[in-house]
Amino acid sequence: MASPLSAIAVEHYGGAAGRVAKDATAFPHRDLPWDVIFAAQWMDPLDVTSHRDWARAAEQALRPYTSGAHLLAALDVEPEEVIRTAFGANFNRLAEVKAKYDQTNFFRVNQNITPAVTTAAVG
Repeated sequence: MASPLSAIAVEHYGGAAGRVAKDATAFPHRDLPWDVIFAAQWMDPLDVTSHRDWARAAEQALRPYTSGAHLLAALDVEPEEVIRTAFGANFNRLAEVKAKYDQTNFFRVNQNITPAVTTAAVG
């Protein structure tokens, strides 16, 4: 960890969230008991690379012991593959909704499904 502002958070899941069907909302990972967040935080805007590298290296080290799922709210700038893991099996259905209701990508501030992605393209 390169900054005293950074942290590793381990969250326990369960309870009410686990009693909702995986396909009832966009969040599909309701059966997983834990979430681990590598929160890289820093003050100097020029230090982006070293802190992101720390968080990504930590995630890669833990990956063999995980389901490979991602929590959308805890992501940084990520490739399409990671966005897909955040939605899991719900991705295709959400891509259809996005293509129908947000063709201009108005809702794009966080990681999202781009309107160009359709279920045909997702396969």
